[in-house]
Amino acid sequence: MGGDFLHIHHYCFALNFMNRARGIASVKDRQSTLGAAMTNFNYVLKYTQPGFYLRSEILMNRGIALSMQHKDGAAMGDLLKAIEIDPKLPRAYATLADMYEKQKNRSKALETVTTGLRHNPDTKSLQRRYTELGGKLPYPAPAQADAEASPAQTNATPTPAATHPAESGTATAPGATPTTAPAVEPPAAPKIGSPKNPYCRFCPD
Repeated sequence: MGGDFLHIHHYCFALNFMNRARGIASVKDRQSTLGAAMTNFNYVLKYTQPGFYLRSEILMNRGIALSMQHKDGAAMGDLLKAIEIDPKLPRAYATLADMYEKQKNRSKALETVTTGLRHNPDTKSLQRRYTELGGKLPYPAPAQADAEASPAQTNATPTPAATHPAESGTATAPGATPTTAPAVEPPAAPKIGSPKNPYCRFCPD
């Protein structure tokens, strides 16, 4: 973690306060406990480097704590920043979608969950929200699959490279007809098993 490890205990404090707040019935006490969580979230974000590898996770959890305080604008800001740094944060998408749905903005909620599934295709919580919000099956294609099947790759036609006689390694006498070197056969696949049964190394002779 480098020098930022010095401050990481404040992140642990913040998570403990946030988890404790979930079980407090009193609104006043819950808000006070969430306030303590925010103090520690703010500390660790202030004193760690911008490139700290836990920064996206810290922003996500601070956003969740802000949503528990009903500070929706600030919460959404943190969640969007967290996703921008690291799109593989399913809880950030789920929390953000729930906030949009609370605002009666189901189309934005579905858009958020769809994006989340493209980066986290096997996340059950996002799949459930996707169907609840009216998403059509199959689930959205993973973003990585789209990148691998880009038009530049799928539409390109391979062009055989021309081979100059001088590059073949075989000299041709003047006036003679160039000959094509015989194709080299690929080596035979190694046999497995025993001499009496070369097909399966697990089967008995």
